[in-house]
Amino acid sequence: MSQKKAMKTDTITAKQDQELMRTSTPFDDRANMRFSISDLDLGLIRSYLSKIDRELFDSCIYMPFEDLLIKLNFADKVQDKYYPKNVALMFFNDEPDKFFPQTQIDIVQRVNIYGKEDYKEISFKGTLDKMFSDTMSYFESLYFMERVQKMPGLARANRFFSYPKKAIEEALLNALCHRSYEIPKPIEVCVLRDKITIKSYPGPDSSITDEQIKELNFNADIKRNQRICDILKDPDPFESMLSGMEKIINACEGNGSPLPIVRTDADRSFFSIELMLHKQWYEL
Repeated sequence: MSQKKAMKTDTITAKQDQELMRTSTPFDDRANMRFSISDLDLGLIRSYLSKIDRELFDSCIYMPFEDLLIKLNFADKVQDKYYPKNVALMFFNDEPDKFFPQTQIDIVQRVNIYGKEDYKEISFKGTLDKMFSDTMSYFESLYFMERVQKMPGLARANRFFSYPKKAIEEALLNALCHRSYEIPKPIEVCVLRDKITIKSYPGPDSSITDEQIKELNFNADIKRNQRICDILKDPDPFESMLSGMEKIINACEGNGSPLPIVRTDADRSFFSIELMLHKQWYEL
């Protein structure tokens, strides 16, 4: 792996991000001529192949590294030199934040220490898939708790979770897929007594109207990071037919939880989704 010092990504505004989405190749699919394919880890690529293409996994050890990257569309050849695509740097280098500053998930939690309220902070870094799985494991250990409510006169009990796991999972995936990696701000997660908020930058594409946002209808015309979505998202054909917001709504309704609350501003500079604690959690 190359030891050279990474150059910082140029920063852009939310408005510039919106314009670039319409006029240029998506950021994740661009070749990054600041870095080298030597920055990519073959071991991580083979691990990825073992999950999606066993035949190529077995044969790639006999292929030149450059040919493998071109076959997978993880590099471009420019004037006889090979350059990694941004999506490859995000998944096949253990420290993508070297290339894209603030590529991380920051969690701030409200906690009670010796009877006094305080806030605890933790950050997750690494490849995008590791960052996601580590964050979900952390949430599973602390926040996905089940309760059973016995119903008078009925043999079956009412079971529900403090938070619907699938909704949190999908909200995090959406933040990773739809944030801009040219805006050096992390995904911000805030855990309060009665809700979990996930915030990313920038906000929804301008093709989505304020009315659609209010109605939680998020079928955007343009995808910011389709390559990232393809790697992170569930390959299940039925699941892929639903938008991320549809999955979140279904998960909330299935758990008997309140529907999510979405916030942004007039400039669409951020996107925030609030997932509320089940309303009967404290009653029981």
